[in-house]
Amino acid sequence: MLRPRRLSHSILLTGVSKGGETMVFYRRFHPEDVDATVAYVAPLVRGEDARFPAFQATVGGSELAWCREQIHTFQRAVLNRRQEMVALLRAHAVNQGLTYNQLGFERALEHAVIETYFAFWQYSRPQYCDAFPDDTASSEYMLEIIDWAVGLAAFSDNSSSGVAAYHPYYYQASLELGWPKPYEAHLGNLIQYPGTNIAPVYSAPGVPVVFRPQAMQDIEDWLVTHGERVMFIYGDLAPWTAAAFPLGNAQDSFVFTAPGGNQGSTFNWLPTTLRDQAQDIVRRWAGVPSLKHAPVPLPEADTVEFGPHLPPRRLQPPPVP
Repeated sequence: MLRPRRLSHSILLTGVSKGGETMVFYRRFHPEDVDATVAYVAPLVRGEDARFPAFQATVGGSELAWCREQIHTFQRAVLNRRQEMVALLRAHAVNQGLTYNQLGFERALEHAVIETYFAFWQYSRPQYCDAFPDDTASSEYMLEIIDWAVGLAAFSDNSSSGVAAYHPYYYQASLELGWPKPYEAHLGNLIQYPGTNIAPVYSAPGVPVVFRPQAMQDIEDWLVTHGERVMFIYGDLAPWTAAAFPLGNAQDSFVFTAPGGNQGSTFNWLPTTLRDQAQDIVRRWAGVPSLKHAPVPLPEADTVEFGPHLPPRRLQPPPVP
C-alpha cells in the first residue's frame, strides 16, 4: 500500500463501511502518516458475531416492530413455497444468464430470503416496509421483491456482481475480518441449511482458511489504548452498526449516530447540532476555519457505498405488483 506523502497541511483519511475499516487499519500500522480518520458505518466484527442477530431482532425499537414483522411474514411466506420459488429462481437464472453452482439453487434461495431482511435495513428506509406482501401475493411478485431488496444475482456465480466478484472480501472475512452470525432463528424449521449464510461458505472453493481472531483484537486494542483523532459516524438502523468500533480511552475521538440512518449515513444525516459539532471537530483537526453557515446537501444526495456482506444497492422504489 502506498503511504500518503507528508505535506505542510494535515492529512485526514475517510472511508465508508469496509473502506472505513481499511482507514482505521491503515492508521493502526502507519500512525505517523495520518493526522485524523473519519469512518462511516465501519464495523469491527468479532468472529461469527452474535451481536448482529440481536441488533436485527430489535432494529428500530418498538416504533418499527410492525416493519420487522412485515418482513418476517414475507420471509415465511416465501419459504413456505420453497419448491415453487426455487423453480422460479431457476427460470430467472436462465433468463438472466446466471449460474448458482457454488451455493446451489435451494441454498441460494434460502440465503436470499435471509439476506432480504439484512439488506433492507442496510440500504433502504422504513417508508418502504409496505412493499413486502403477505402470503396472498403471487410467487412471481415475491421473487421480484427479493430481487429489489437484495439482488438475486448476488448469490450467483456471476463474475461481476455475484459471489465470485467478492471472493477476495469473503476470503478476508473468513480469515480475519469476521462475519455476522445469520439472523434466521425466527424462521424456525423453514430453514433447511442453518448456519450456512456465512463468509466461509461464500469464500473461493478449494482455498483453505483458518480464522485468526487476534487480527481484529489487535485493532481494537490499539484503538482503545493508543487511538487519537478518530471519528465514527453510524446509522441507528444500519445492521453493521451492531459491530461499532469501541473508543475506550482513544484521545480526541468521537462517535456520532444518525437517527433513522442506514449504510449511507454521513454528516448530512446527523441532526443539525450534532452535524455542526462533528464538522467543527474535523475542521479543527484539519486546521481550517469553522464554516457554520455552509450549505448542506440533502441526505438523498449521498452515494451509498459498498458495504461488506453484499454488493452495492441503490435506494429505489419497490416494483409495482
